Order: sequence, then C-alpha cells, then structure tokens
Amino acid sequence: MFQKLKAWAKRRHPQKAIQWIINKYWKIIGGNNWVFATSAKGKNLMRLRTHSQTPVVRHVKVKGESSPYDGNLVYGSSRKGKHPEISTKEAVLLKRQKGKIQLTIDS
Repeated sequence: MFQKLKAWAKRRHPQKAIQWIINKYWKIIGGNNWVFATSAKGKNLMRLRTHSQTPVVRHVKVKGESSPYDGNLVYGSSRKGKHPEISTKEAVLLKRQKGKIQLTIDS
C-alpha cells in the first residue's frame, strides 16, 4: 500500500522533491509513524485507516436453489434487507423480523 500511495503522490506532485512529498502526506499520529494523512484547507486532518481498523464483514451464502426472482419474497428480503419487487420499508421490516411476517403484494 505504501508503494501505491508513494507513486500516487509522485504523480500528483511531479515537480516536488520526494522529501517534500513525504513531509506533506506521511505524519506521526498518536505514536504511529508513517501514517498517510492530509488536511484540506481549513479542515481537520484526514487519515487513511489501517487494515486492522477495517471491520470484517461476513457474507451469508444464498441457499442452493434460491434466487431473488423465484417468488420467495420472504427469503430474499429477510436475507439482504431489500428486494426488487417490494418497498424498502417492507424489506427492512422483513429483515428485522427475520421473515416472520406475512407479505401481500399489490399488483
């Protein structure tokens, strides 16, 4: 990641020396060295999150024969919280209640 950020910074400032680029973008924050951070004019310091700060999101596989378009609205909506054939509000309710409500579709 460091090499990609360094290459980006060199493209962004082709006329500047590497030491200037390092001083501009890499800071010491909270005892951590070499933190990629920058501040916009008059705004707070913005820093790049580390890999360990990124939460792990597990995904649930779709059941073998299921599809969002097979007509099983309860399964599709309770799984992701959205479905192409029902409103967002109903889909969120289905997800929150884990598919335990009866749906009626207005055609």
